Amino acid sequence: MNDKVSVQAVTFGAMNFAMQQNYVPLVRSVTIKNNSDEEIKDIMLKISFEPEFAKPFTHRIEVLPPHTEIEVSPVLTDRENCCTDQRTAFMRRRRTCKCR
Repeated sequence: MNDKVSVQAVTFGAMNFAMQQNYVPLVRSVTIKNNSDEEIKDIMLKISFEPEFAKPFTHRIEVLPPHTEIEVSPVLTDRENCCTDQRTAFMRRRRTCKCR
């Protein structure tokens, strides 16, 4: 299958108390690649978390030329107090990355 766009994300599989306190991004980077022969316009990248412990991250890409890729880094999210209790500091979360 030849997909027009491919997306790759570099993430931490879990977050601990020290990472949360030091604002270490859970998603380190997202790379979006245009695999087609045509430019793609107005791409909206949205990253959300389940359960919602951080506000969704959005980033707009105006134009992605043919056969090129762009890296969005760092992916900074406004996290809520997800790790305030050290006993439950090691947390696994589901990340959802969508492009449209």
